[in-house]
Amino acid sequence: MQAALHIASLLLFWATTVASASDAEEAWPAQIYKSSSARPPVMNMTKSGQTSSGYLFLTPENSTTHAESSFIFDDHTLIWEGPPGNITNFFPQTLHGQQVLSYWNGATGEGGWGFGSIHLLNASYDEIYKITLAGNETWVSPLLAEFPSYIGKHEAFITEKGTILVTAINATRRDLRPFGGPADGWIQDSLFYEIDVKTNEILFRWSGAEHTDMIDPRDSSRLLAGNRDGRTQGTPWDYMHINSIFPLGDDYLVSFKCMNTIFLVQSDGSVRWRLNGLTGGDFTLGPRTNFISQHNVRVYEHRFIGDHEILSISMHNNGVTCNKTSIFPSNGLLLDVDVTSMQVTLNRRLYNPNDPVYSTARGNCQMLPDNHVLVGHGIVAKLEEYDEKGNLVLDARFGFSPTDGNYAAMRSAWVGTPRTSPQAVACRWSLDRTRLYVSWNGATDIEEWEVWTGDVEDGLQYRTHVKKTGFETAAIIDGTPLYVAVRAVGGTNHGKSSTAVEVNEVC
Repeated sequence: MQAALHIASLLLFWATTVASASDAEEAWPAQIYKSSSARPPVMNMTKSGQTSSGYLFLTPENSTTHAESSFIFDDHTLIWEGPPGNITNFFPQTLHGQQVLSYWNGATGEGGWGFGSIHLLNASYDEIYKITLAGNETWVSPLLAEFPSYIGKHEAFITEKGTILVTAINATRRDLRPFGGPADGWIQDSLFYEIDVKTNEILFRWSGAEHTDMIDPRDSSRLLAGNRDGRTQGTPWDYMHINSIFPLGDDYLVSFKCMNTIFLVQSDGSVRWRLNGLTGGDFTLGPRTNFISQHNVRVYEHRFIGDHEILSISMHNNGVTCNKTSIFPSNGLLLDVDVTSMQVTLNRRLYNPNDPVYSTARGNCQMLPDNHVLVGHGIVAKLEEYDEKGNLVLDARFGFSPTDGNYAAMRSAWVGTPRTSPQAVACRWSLDRTRLYVSWNGATDIEEWEVWTGDVEDGLQYRTHVKKTGFETAAIIDGTPLYVAVRAVGGTNHGKSSTAVEVNEVC
C-alpha cells in the first residue's frame, strides 16, 4: 500500500503516455545474402564516440517477417545467426574456466510467462549441456498445458561453482479475500533454483509464496484485476514477478519487478534486507535513486571502505509500473548501496533526454570492462552505450517497437570455431570474369579468403586471395572456371575450405 501511495505522488510529476507501437505496415528490413540463408535485422546504428570492444548478442522477438532467432553482431555486421525460436538470455558466460554460449528456449505466454530449458554451447556451437526443471504434480501452468521443462525465461546465470541460477513460476491456490479477491483464488508464485550444470541436480529452491511474512502482497504495484484478477488458473495474480537472480557469496540478490524491490535472500531462505525503489524498504534512498519495475539486477563491484560494505548495483530501470503506467523514462541505473549504514547513493542514471524510451517490459544494463555501460531497452528494439562520463556513444535500433523487441542486449568477446564449412556461391559476371560470394556463419577471426578455381571439381588450383569484408564477402575474379572453392586464412579457423561449387549463369 505504501508503494502505491508513492507511485500516485510520482505520477503528479512524471505522468506521461507509454510510447505506442509502430503502425508501420512494412516489416523492419532484413539483411539478405547470396551464400547464406541468414536473415538478421538491419542495424540502424549511430556512433558518437569510441565504443567498447566485443560483439553484440541479440534475440529479436515477434519479428514481422524474418524468423525470431539469436544473433551475434560486430556492430551492424552479422557474425552468427543461431537457432530460431523463443529465445532469451543469449550471451557468453564462463563455465569451469571455459567460455560457453548460453540461451533459454521454450514456450512463452502473456505476462512474461515462460516454460523451457537452458542450452549451453561450446565455441564450435555444439550443445554441451541442457539444463531442465522437470514437472511434477505440484506444477500448474497459467498456460493450461504441461511442458517438458519449467525453467522461466528471465534468468540463466552461471556461477563460479559451476551451477546455474534460474527462475520459475507456478500457478498456486491462495485465499485472496484480504486483498479484495476470491477465497479460492490463484496467485503466480515466483521461484528460483540453483542447479548443478553437469548433473542437473537441484541444489537450492526458494518460493516467494512460501515467504509471505517477508514479502507482503500488499506492497505490490500489480492490481488484482483484469487478466491478473486471480480468479482462474489462467489469470493468476502476479504480484511478485521474479526477473533476475545474482549470487552474493552464499546468498542471492533477487529482483521482483512488481514489488519494485530487490531482496537479499540468505542461504537459509530468510530475507536479510529489502531495497524498494519507491520507499527504500530497509534503506534510505538518496536523490534520483528511485526505480520501478527493474530488470537485470547485477552487482558489478563489491568492496569495503573502512567498516562499510558497499555493493555497486546495475539495473535496467524501466520506470513503468506493472499496470503499464509510465512514471519516468527508462534508464540504466547504477547505485552504490551501503549495507552497513543502509544508505543508497546515485552513481549514474543513463538515458538520452533527446530520445527518451518508455519500455514496459524486459531490458538490461551491463557494466563493461572499460567502465562503459550497455543499456538494452527490452520491448523497445533499441540499445544504447554510454561511456564512463555518461556520454551517449552508441544508439542502435533493430526493429519496430514493440513488435521486434528484445529481452536483453549484451556485449562480450567471443571466439567462434564452427564445425560447419564456409559457404560459397559463384556466377558468371562477364565473358572473362566470375562473381563470388562467400560467408561462414559463426567464424570470428578470418582475415582473408583464398580462392581456388578449375574446370574439374576435384582438380582446383589456387587462383587469388581476397580480403574478408563483412559477413559475406563479394569479389570479382578473373577467368570463367566451371568450379570455385574458398579456403579461410587467419585465426583459429585457418585452413578450412568450402566444398567446390559449380559456377552458375546467374547468382
